[in-house]
Amino acid sequence: MIQDWLWVQYTPGAGGKLLCALLQLSEKVHEWDQSIKSNLPQFIDRKIRIARVDHMQKEIHFPYDLHWYSRQLPFKRGEDLTHEQAQRLFKTYNNISHGLILNMIWCKPYLPNWFTGRCISIINDTRSLPFLKKRRDALFYEWEENTVSFKRFIPEKCGNTRVAKMFSDHPELEKTYTDRTKFHNDQFYDHPEVKGLTKPPADPRVGLTVNLSDFWLCSGKDIARNINSKYSLDIDLDRADLLINAWVNHNKDFI
Repeated sequence: MIQDWLWVQYTPGAGGKLLCALLQLSEKVHEWDQSIKSNLPQFIDRKIRIARVDHMQKEIHFPYDLHWYSRQLPFKRGEDLTHEQAQRLFKTYNNISHGLILNMIWCKPYLPNWFTGRCISIINDTRSLPFLKKRRDALFYEWEENTVSFKRFIPEKCGNTRVAKMFSDHPELEKTYTDRTKFHNDQFYDHPEVKGLTKPPADPRVGLTVNLSDFWLCSGKDIARNINSKYSLDIDLDRADLLINAWVNHNKDFI
């Protein structure tokens, strides 16, 4: 696409929007929320330190109209587009004139053929799997006895209600499990969105990987320094530390 895209590929729950926020600390990247650059402590209070029960409704969300393709499994919408079709659809629904790098999330373990931008992947390394399992359990599922509701696919509970209501391709919204081990095998250990990102993708469009455990085993400065070097960005290292530390502290009971 003509637009300069820098995507973050990650498993839902693995801090993808955190990494997007970190990228948006660069003056070269368009921000989804102006306070990321203008008032980072305010952004942290509003979009990082949020309650888990309604996390998906309050977390940071991109300002672009991208309803013509889906970003997470099991949806396939837009995967068969050509490069030209994707470019035309983006221009139809978005008026972008600032010339900044556009940052976007992608939650599938593969990239669509029409995507010609750059990508950073968050890897579910072995040390991070217990964290990811607990965080997904807390954010994405609600239990009533043996029945679990999949909040990510319920329009009133997910973060993109408008788009969710536009289409009829909803997967099952709830399921009964009498064995939690079976639930975790289905929804975590054997799930393609988790398994597919346990090692770095071979796709050449993925120019950099970040282990999920790097968020708490390394520093925000280290992560930002690597990104700056790879993509010639200007992320402020101290602000990167502030952002990453706030997220880690908010999620420290999962670590």
